[in-house]
Amino acid sequence: LFPNLALPFGIEIALTGIVYLGVGYLWNTQTEYWKEKFHKHSKYIFAASLTLCLIIAQLNFQISGYHIDFRINRYDNYFLFYTAAFSGILSTLALSIWIHHNRILEYIGKKTMILFIFHTVLFVYFTKIVTVLMSWDTINQIRSIYIAPIYTLAAIAIILGVDYLLLKSKVLVWKKF
Repeated sequence: LFPNLALPFGIEIALTGIVYLGVGYLWNTQTEYWKEKFHKHSKYIFAASLTLCLIIAQLNFQISGYHIDFRINRYDNYFLFYTAAFSGILSTLALSIWIHHNRILEYIGKKTMILFIFHTVLFVYFTKIVTVLMSWDTINQIRSIYIAPIYTLAAIAIILGVDYLLLKSKVLVWKKF
């Protein structure tokens, strides 16, 4: 109702985010029957919820003309926003249940602080490279679908590769996190 409302400490954003806390609490209090079904059908839930998330997110983008931004309280259609968000959450939960343990993902998870620190530096250089190679029209057309996953995989590979080399070399003092 009040898209330009700015309360102290981002309380207006917290009011939107509290919905996730409530749904998480309700999910956690559900019977074991539904949790067992969720575990049993995680592959199908993953495929269906990821497809739904992508379709609704694209629909919301087509209607509004810009991306949803939680940081600045820009959601457009709340029904589409929450539907896409919860289907994305379901797909993430289903994927984590489906793959269960994965040494590569566990290694990446242990290195999240390093990734968190250095990914913005890489983003600046990656953006410069992409803008040199492509026009802004092309970037805007494919940005949401292809560039983000490519950037993510490239950033993980580069940062973890440098981390590995620094740990193996004795040139610099590099602390294990």
